Amino acid sequence: MNKRELIGRIAAQTGYPLIEVEKVVDHVVKVTIETLYEGRDVVITGFGKFEMRKRQARRGVNPRTNEPILIPESEYIAFRQSNTMREKIRNR
Repeated sequence: MNKRELIGRIAAQTGYPLIEVEKVVDHVVKVTIETLYEGRDVVITGFGKFEMRKRQARRGVNPRTNEPILIPESEYIAFRQSNTMREKIRNR
């Protein structure tokens, strides 16, 4: 499902106009990104938790030259599903 399909499905189930649902979805995404950027987690009860994690710097190998390289520390967004979501998916 892509963003457009998500918006259409929410609009169909709620009866709200597409344009209003699109605004809300856009704001949810924007606020989620801003909150993660601030270093805070985003927890949506019944859905899951978005959080920033760090990968430690590590040694790697350049596949073209087989030379050792240092891969720098980096941050990434991790998602952990809620128990509610986990159970619904297991029991589908």
